[in-house]
Amino acid sequence: MEHPSFRHSGKLGDAIYSLAGVQTFGLSDFYLACGSHISKAVGELLLPLLNEQPYIRSAKIWNGEHYEYNLDEFRKFGLGYNLADAHLIPLGLRPSCRDNAWLTVPKTLSIENRPVVFARSKDYRGIDGFWETVYSEFGSQAIFIGTNQEYADFIQVVGDIPHIQTGNMLQVAEVLAGSKLFVGNQSCPLAIAEGQKQPLIQEVCLRNPNCIFFRETCYPITATTQFVAVMNEIRDRDLL
Repeated sequence: MEHPSFRHSGKLGDAIYSLAGVQTFGLSDFYLACGSHISKAVGELLLPLLNEQPYIRSAKIWNGEHYEYNLDEFRKFGLGYNLADAHLIPLGLRPSCRDNAWLTVPKTLSIENRPVVFARSKDYRGIDGFWETVYSEFGSQAIFIGTNQEYADFIQVVGDIPHIQTGNMLQVAEVLAGSKLFVGNQSCPLAIAEGQKQPLIQEVCLRNPNCIFFRETCYPITATTQFVAVMNEIRDRDLL
């Protein structure tokens, strides 16, 4: 086959984690199948970011085209694996394929005096006290990315910070690439931050902890008792 082709019908974050394996095949075609997990309108938000990747020849919404690799096989490996590994295993690839960044962007967007990015979606919430602690520590240096509804919920429940409007996932990736620290729950922005290997603090969803990666400057929080050590390490590493 001249160019391998892949099909994925999962959520946006699932598709992003799958790229850790897709990148190893070289120049490839990528199809997003819309339906039960994402609408066509949501799927199209990811296409600009996919099409910027040097290993993607073409990314588009699937319309019945032939493909070689069904990335939905990751669902067979849901327990005990992070979502990148769950995609790597059915492709016969080693976990080391996700150790380095698999997402790049043509430009970055930095917000003056706001080097921290918050994202908080409605699903996969974590432990009580997570956001109160994070807001107290980083709120004065942070901006929020996400939908208007997510932002309204954040300022009502947590506190007020500036909201940066993004029109698609490429723009989200540009904001994250221009930041020094990402803080968020298990979501598409978290997947992008991991794909870029950005320093991050993750609000782990204890009922479904499938986005945990063990690497330097990646801090998955499962208990509030971890915060003191994490904050000290962030200061010692001079991340901000």
